[in-house]
Amino acid sequence: MTGTNEETGKNYLMTLQIKGTSGEFKSGALEKQIKGMELASFTADGTMNYEVYPCSQDYPQYEGKDSNLAIQKGVQYSAYIDYGIALVDQQ
Repeated sequence: MTGTNEETGKNYLMTLQIKGTSGEFKSGALEKQIKGMELASFTADGTMNYEVYPCSQDYPQYEGKDSNLAIQKGVQYSAYIDYGIALVDQQ
């Protein structure tokens, strides 16, 4: 996720951990690690939930510091997830 401090103009990056259908969290910082990762496998009722959390939770020593490893107060972060949908015959 990216965000800008409106007072200073400094840009920040927040890396997320993503939990796919395997149940394992993987980091978006390692693109090759998540590329092709199955985020959703739709059920009969058409719903799917997945989880994300900021990597900064793994680095509490950076809290309150001017670092991308800390969530910056007053910065509005935004992002998007881009994924493709494929249909396959049921086995």
